[in-house]
Order: sequence, then C-alpha cells, then structure tokens
Amino acid sequence: MSNDSRSATAPLYSPAPGEAQLTLRAVLAGCLVGSVVSCTNIYIGLKIGWSFGASIVAAVLSFAVFAAAGRRLSVLETNIAQTAGSAAGYMSSAAGLLAPIPALQMSGYEFTWQTLMLWAYSVGFLGVFFAVPLRRQMVLVEQLRFPTGTATAETVMAMQSGAGDAMLKAKALVFAALGAFAFALLAHFYPKLEAPPLHEITQIGFLITAANWGFTIALGPALYGAGFLIGPRVVLSLVLGAVIGWGVLAYQVQSQGWAPGKLMDFKTGPRGWILWPGVALMVSEALASLAFSWRTFLRALFPQSGAEQVEDPAAAENIPTSWWTGGLLLGSCLAAGVSQGVFGIPWYLSLVAIALSSVLAVVAVRSTGETDINPVGGMGKVTQLVFGGIAPGNAT
Repeated sequence: MSNDSRSATAPLYSPAPGEAQLTLRAVLAGCLVGSVVSCTNIYIGLKIGWSFGASIVAAVLSFAVFAAAGRRLSVLETNIAQTAGSAAGYMSSAAGLLAPIPALQMSGYEFTWQTLMLWAYSVGFLGVFFAVPLRRQMVLVEQLRFPTGTATAETVMAMQSGAGDAMLKAKALVFAALGAFAFALLAHFYPKLEAPPLHEITQIGFLITAANWGFTIALGPALYGAGFLIGPRVVLSLVLGAVIGWGVLAYQVQSQGWAPGKLMDFKTGPRGWILWPGVALMVSEALASLAFSWRTFLRALFPQSGAEQVEDPAAAENIPTSWWTGGLLLGSCLAAGVSQGVFGIPWYLSLVAIALSSVLAVVAVRSTGETDINPVGGMGKVTQLVFGGIAPGNAT
C-alpha cells in the first residue's frame, strides 16, 4: 500500500488516555434522537417507500444539547451518540416495518406490538454479529471510504473545534421541526391546507383532468424534506413515472376496457393494473444494477490478502472470537425460533435465509463503503426470488 493511501486514511482523531466514551448520557441521547428518526422513517417509508439515516442528526443534536447545558460531550461520546442514533433510526427498516410487515398485514396477518418488538430484537441482535468479521477486512485492510461515516466524523471534529457552528445547525434542525409540527397541526384541523383540491382552486382544463386521474398537490413538509435529500434526478424520475403510469397507462387500460373499475380499485381498476409493470421495472432495475456490480461481488467474496499484516489500533477492544461465534449461533437460533413462532416459517428455511443473508451482507457493506449506496432493494429482490423458488406460494 502506498504512503499516499495511508496518509489519505490516517485517523482523524487520536483520543486522550481515559477520555469518556461509552457513557449513559451519550447512549440515551443517541437513542432518543434515533427513536424519533425511526418513527419518522416509518411514516416516510409507508408514504413514499424510503428511509433516511440519523448519524449526522444524532451527532449534531446530542452535542448541541449538552453544549448548551455547559456539559459538552467528548469526541468519543459524540461518536457513541451518533452510533446509537443511527442504529435506532435504521431499526424500522431492518425489522421490515416499511415493507414486509405492512404487506403481510394487508394480506390479513395481524401482529401485536410485543411480537414486532421481539422480531426486531432478534434480527437486530443477529445483525450485530454479522458485522464483527467485516470490520477488519473492509475498514482495516481495504480501508473503504464509507462516505457518510467519513462525513459524520468530519462533522464531529468540526463541532469540537467550533461549537458555535454546531449550535447553528442544531437551531436550524429545531426550527425546521417546529415549523413542520405547526403545519401538521394546522393540516389536522384543515386538511385542505396540505392537499388542496384542484377542482376548487382552478378551472384550467388539463388540471381538472389530472385531478380526475388521481393527481393532486401535496404540501406536506415531509415530502419537501425528502425532496431536499434525494435530489433532482430521482425526483424528476418519480414525476416522469407518475405521468406515464397515471397520465398515460391508467387512461389507456380503462378506455380499452382492460381495467373498467374505479381508479384506485386494486382488483378491477387501473391502480391494480399498473402495479405490475411498475413492479417489473423495479425488479429488473434492481437486478440489473446488481449484475453491473459484479466486480463488487467478486471483491466481496474474494477479499484482498494481507489481513494478518495490518495493525489494528483497537486490538485491545476487539470482541473475542468465542463471543462472536457464540453470539452468532445464539442470534441464528433466536431469529429462526421467532420466525417460526411469529410467521410460521420452518426453522430450516430461516437458516437458509441467514446463510444467504451472510453473503449478501458482505456485498451490501462493500457497496456502502465504496459508493455510499446500500443496495437493499436489489438484495431483497434476490432473497425473494430464491425463496419464491424454494417455497412457492408461501407469503411469509
């Protein structure tokens, strides 16, 4: 490895001996922010199908709150806060609360909150031990960039050197949240504020026609925030898909008599008809993107040599091998048991899923480290196709 590459990946921070790290206040602050983000992810995920991370938000808010109280978090404590916040924020997605669980409930399954908590705990516990062996190869040997993690680290260091900047960011977050809360409160009592009916605010012909085919104006702050984060290319693609799907295909299938029912009827209406080309496009794109990432697959499955020669600066804090293997076995048994008890999935199919997930996790972590994109959609499609062949007709 060249000297340039080593300097490019030099540690951003060297902690002082005895610096506070895993403290109760850091964990609680991160969990609190992450819990809020997880709840918002469920709302946004059910609304538009996406979820967003909490690393930088948790770091900024946790640091700013304690700085305002005169008890600033250390660098390591801030890192613990953002770690806890990120983990809690992503649990809604990791536990399947954005797609699989709602899909099962729409199919007639019912789950109590206690059951869902047990399920989330089991998959979260198992996932932690999946990550243990990946750290050395991805972080120490190959030194992947992990853009979001790097950006979070730079943010933490910037806050430590200038707390005023952190306070400005925290104030921006708080004021934006208060504004969104006020709008949501008003929209609860005046629904037309969030979704004004086009029929009542305009007499322009094509807008009236668009309203008849399901188009409307959504003024909710959550959608604006999502648009800020995902950027113009994805937003324009969504607009184009909506126009083609609902403005062209829906009209054609109803006028041709292929879907004569009401517009939003899944069984006989255009909504149920255009669902299938939409799903086909998503699955094909996901699988195609995975196919074009074959180099990432190969690097993940056949990692670089040299792991034994790399010095681990945190060797004294590493999890013992016995803990890792024991945790992995316990987590696998727990996940398989919960899957069988909650979803009726045979334990041997759960073990197949765990084995498949271990391979896909390597690919997902490498893709995230290289491009900052976790191909969760493509990974999910691969799993669905595999189990569609192994257990056809089984919804769970």
